[in-house]
Amino acid sequence: MTSAKADTGMNCEQAAAIVEHALDIPQGLLASVGYVESGNHPFAVNVNGTPVQFARMDLAVDAVQTMLRSRVFGARPHLDVGCFQINLGWHPDAFSSVASGFDPLINGVAAGQLLRHLHSLTGNWHTAVAHYHAATTQGARYASEVFRNYESNPVIPLSQPLSLATPQRSAPRHRSHRITG
Repeated sequence: MTSAKADTGMNCEQAAAIVEHALDIPQGLLASVGYVESGNHPFAVNVNGTPVQFARMDLAVDAVQTMLRSRVFGARPHLDVGCFQINLGWHPDAFSSVASGFDPLINGVAAGQLLRHLHSLTGNWHTAVAHYHAATTQGARYASEVFRNYESNPVIPLSQPLSLATPQRSAPRHRSHRITG
């Protein structure tokens, strides 16, 4: 599960490891969300259910800005952006700019905060992941896919603490514990 690096030099898995550590999300869970959402591709866009992966951030930004300016999508656009596919219609204030939505760490923080919030509401990670996608049966199918990926890709615990302020290298993957709630 490796991905292209964004202009920031960080890939989606590195961002996920930092956010998981900072927000106390089980190691590897956010990376699995990213894998299912975008294949851990930082310049991914999903338009009304159609995924597109751009080779460069500037191309992704231009495409999304053009779509938003067209107003084809109305007040709540169905546009998901970045590693963790944050929906710009449901989360219009998640990013300071369209470009920041394609920064893996900024996108990861938005995704991690949303996942953490959903966990606080639901009390368990499986339901939180389901609601990250949709509070319907589609969400349950999505959560099953995320957890299949999560269980099949163990993560090695971080050898040194990471913070949102100091991006580090990608953490090797090996799970040290299972999710219990």
